Parts: sequence; structure tokens; C-alpha cells
Amino acid sequence: MIAVLHAYVLAANLAGASIVVVPDQASTIQAGLALGTDTVLVRPGSYDEVVLLYRPVVISGIGLDSLSRPQLSGLTINPYVRAGGLYLIRSFICAGPVVIDNDYARAFPDVRFEQCAFQGGVAETSTFTDLATISVSRCTANGSLSLKARLSCEVDSSNVTNGGISGSDVLRVYDCLVEGGGDSGGIGGGSVSADIERNVVHNCSIGIASYTDGECTVKGNVVEGCSYAGIDVRPHAAALIGNVVRHCQNGVNAIADGGLTMIDNVIAGCVSRGAVISGLESGATITGNVIYDCGDDGVNLVGMISNVFSMKNNTFANNGGAGVVCWIVSVAEGGSVEVTNNIGYHNGAYGINWGTAENATSVRCNDWYGNVPADVGSGPPSPDDLSMEPLFCDPSSGDYHLLSTSPLADCPNCGQIGVLGVGCAATATVVTRFTASRIEDGVRIVWELSPFATVSDLWLERGANEAGPWQRLSNTQSRDGLGTVEVDRSALPDHDYWYRLSGMENGRSRVIASPIHVEGEAITFCIRWVGPNPTVGPVRIEFGLRSAAPVGIDVFDIQGRLVASPINGILAAGDHTVNWDGRSGGREASAGTYVLRYRYPGGEDRRRIVRLP
Repeated sequence: MIAVLHAYVLAANLAGASIVVVPDQASTIQAGLALGTDTVLVRPGSYDEVVLLYRPVVISGIGLDSLSRPQLSGLTINPYVRAGGLYLIRSFICAGPVVIDNDYARAFPDVRFEQCAFQGGVAETSTFTDLATISVSRCTANGSLSLKARLSCEVDSSNVTNGGISGSDVLRVYDCLVEGGGDSGGIGGGSVSADIERNVVHNCSIGIASYTDGECTVKGNVVEGCSYAGIDVRPHAAALIGNVVRHCQNGVNAIADGGLTMIDNVIAGCVSRGAVISGLESGATITGNVIYDCGDDGVNLVGMISNVFSMKNNTFANNGGAGVVCWIVSVAEGGSVEVTNNIGYHNGAYGINWGTAENATSVRCNDWYGNVPADVGSGPPSPDDLSMEPLFCDPSSGDYHLLSTSPLADCPNCGQIGVLGVGCAATATVVTRFTASRIEDGVRIVWELSPFATVSDLWLERGANEAGPWQRLSNTQSRDGLGTVEVDRSALPDHDYWYRLSGMENGRSRVIASPIHVEGEAITFCIRWVGPNPTVGPVRIEFGLRSAAPVGIDVFDIQGRLVASPINGILAAGDHTVNWDGRSGGREASAGTYVLRYRYPGGEDRRRIVRLP
């Protein structure tokens, strides 16, 4: 192997070109890399190679779309050059595993993957953490992304199935979809810090985990069906904000000696406890959370307080155990325990069960109502608390907003009690966003569920009119914040379509979002698409005609000289496609910038085309 690497480095030193195209200038990808160029472009096709990257390089697939990306047997990144630099891998399908082993060189390069499909996952196997950064953007993986880097590991807008996403020392994961394999998967890591936002995680052992020495932020995620815990964090300090955790064994486990912020989360239908929170020495803020329909306690608190502990404006309802179990062992001088404006409703083992109620410094304006065997356990109720029917909108469907007649909407001397104010609809809102719009290659549909929705197994359906018949679609999904995105690439540009959402609820399928209409585009005199651009080969030109007409498409070089005329003549109304073969006067056109001119009755349209060497 070392002799082979020496040969590659020697070839690199002798090479002078900056770009090579495979298989045009080199028969294999590895041979193209051996030429020492800065960039290797690979045409669509299947390459029976386990490609070895040993020096910083840009290696990019060339294709009209994601379906025509070149396929490799596998990929190994093993830096031979003892220096940093960027390894950029773009637009490939890797049929086998992607392995990063940096032990040999002890270099500190950056590695970035864009728009790749990993059918065997990605693993950083180095004994030491010797990458500077590693990032994965807009990729898919069947298997785990196991990443290590000194400065940051970042994954965004990617889908992972049968595995999870892990990274150190700083982990950032945004807008990803993770479908685990039951006992594995999830998102976790970040020994220094972690920032995990706007992801969707299904069916893992732990949905989101972080055991950092620093700070951890978990924000705006949806976690469902995890066999141990939805969120399990044990950093120095943690912020859990705006997450939805449903149908896990435990909702949230949190230990944060340096402080905890837990705000605006929804935890529902967990088999055991909604949340278990300990290590509260530096205090905590628990505000605006809804925890309901869990099999055991809504929240279980254990700690010794030396700062401010505040639990305010939360709703704990219909849990099998207590709404709140509060074991505050001691409160140091300067610390305080404030429990105010919370609701404990119809819980199975008290609304709040005090282990040590005498350590609470402020308990007021809470409403404990309808709990079994009593509203307050292990101590007398606070004289400043209430026991009144909250008058929720529809607790059976998870809607814990208040009716306008609720006494808790604006209670004298207390204000609003509980997390959700007045806001009832006829039924609980299931879908908070459902949009469809035309894009260049089809129709883009986006939907987002309410945190209180009880539906599962959603699917998208398309009809030729509002009454159907309806065809179930099965497209690859991606994320848009908390929204789910599907692109219907089979939609024709001049056809009208209707889309609706269906799902399972209580064992039955039903329509959960009424049909929305996407109008067909009127065919006009226009260029619809030119690509690929930039290119090293032929260019496809898609254009439309409103009516039968004489049209012309010409290609000029940057000096204005005519290079080619792909079409000149009378064409029928509708969509048309022609190709410029990339040739000029019978020869391959040179690298550079060209102008495409589309002439039609009453006007013209122009586009620039860049040809690479």
C-alpha cells in the first residue's frame, strides 16, 4: 500500500492540469486522482472501485439529477500528505462503507460530503481524533454516520435509516431525519458541546443523547417510538426547548449539574415517566411544558438546590403516576424552590407528591384537580393553590388549551395557570402546515403536525381533481425545520393536481388534511431548464411554446461568434427538448463561457453556459 501511495504522490508532482474528467482523461477514478489535479469530475455510471483518497481534493459526480450520480463500490479517506486541506466529496452513491482512517498521516484535514448516498454508512475509525472538521450535507445513509473531529462534526438536511448520527468533540445536527433500527440509532455525542435542532427521530433506543462536559442544546426536535428514552442528556448545562417526544419508554432523562433550561416541550404517551430530572445543584428553569398520558409520573425531580429552581406554567395531565414528584433534598443559603402557575389534572398518584415539601420556598397559583388518591401527597396543600376544573378544550385528543370559560385563563392575583391559554377549535388541530408549490422538477409538498396530533403512519395522496380517485405516493422525504417535505417529480407541468394527507388514528385510516390544489402552468414561450451547467459534455435544453411558431436556439461564444444552432424551425405548441452536443464546427468546443439564445415570436431569452475543460 505504501508503494502505491508513493506512486500516486509522484504522479501528482508531475501533473499540471487542475481538472480531470473520468472516464474522458482517465479510465478509472483512482487513475484520475493519481494525476494530482485539484478536481476530479466523474460521469454517471457504475465504477467497480473502492476509491482511496490520500490527499486534499474535490471529487464530484456529474449528473443531470440525483438519480444519475456515479456509483462507487466504496470509499476510503486515508491522508498520506502530512498537511491539512479540504477533502470535498460531492454527488456520489457509495454501495459499500465509507471509512475515514487518519492515523497514518496524523494530518488535520477537513472532510465534507455533499449530496451523497451512503448505502453502508460512514465511519471514522482513527484511533486518535485527527480530522479538523467533518460535515455531511443533504445526504442519505443506510447505516450510521459515526464521525470524529477536533473542531466540529456537523450534519444537516440528511436522512439516515437503520442507524444514527454520532460525533465528537463538538456535534451539530440540524434538519435531519433518523429512522433507527430499534436498539440502535438516534443522534448523540459531542464530548465538548452539542447543538441538535429541528430533527425528526423515530424508533431508536435513545432518540437524542448528549453526555458533554460543556453545554448541550436540544431544540425543536420531534422524537417518537424510542425503546429507552426520547432524550437522554447528561452535560454540564442543558437547554431543552420546543421538543416533541411521543410514545417512548421514558420521555426525557436529564442530569445537568451546571443548570437546566426546559421550556415549551411536549411529552406525550410515554410508557414510563415523562421526565426524570436530577443534578439540580445550579438550579433549573422548567416552564411551559405539557406532559400527558404517560404510564408513570409526569415529571420526577431529585436534587439539592444551591441556586434558583423554578417550575412555572406547566401542565401535567392524565399520567398514570403523579403529575409531579418533587424530591428537593435541601436548599442551600441563597437558593430557592418556586412552584407556581402549574396544572396537575387527573393524574393517578397525586397532582404533586412532595418528598420534602418544607424545602419549597414559594408554592402558589397551582391548580391540582381530580387527581387520585388526592391532589397533594406527603404534605398539606398550599393555601395559595387552587383545586378547580380547568375546562380544557379536548383532553381526550391531547388538546390542553383552555376553554374561554375556564377559571384558569386569567385567575385573580395569578394570571394564566398552565401552559396553554384559550384557543379551542371545533377539534384539535392535527396539521399546522400543509402547502404545495411548483418547483423546477415537480411539485414540492410540505406538512407539519401539531404537537398534540395522535395520528401515525402518514402518507401523501394525489388526485386529478378534488374528488379523486386518490393515488398514494411514495417519495423520498426530507426536512424543512419541523416540516416533512416530499417532491412529486412525476407531476406534469401543465396538469392540475390535488394533494391530501392521510394517516392512522386509533387503528383506522382517515384523511387528516383536506385537499390542496396546485394549478398547471400555462405553456409560454420560455426556457424551462438548461443543464447540466457547468458541464463537460452535452447540454439539454428544455423550452415551451404557447402555440405553434417558428423558433430558433443558437449558441455563441463569449466573443459573439456563432458556435451551434441546435434548432431552427416551426414547432408545435407544448414542451420540447433539444441537445447541444458540446461541439463547434465538428470539434469539441473549448472550455469557457457561452451564451444560449432562444428566439420566439415577439421576443428572446438568453442563458449562460459554462464548459469545463
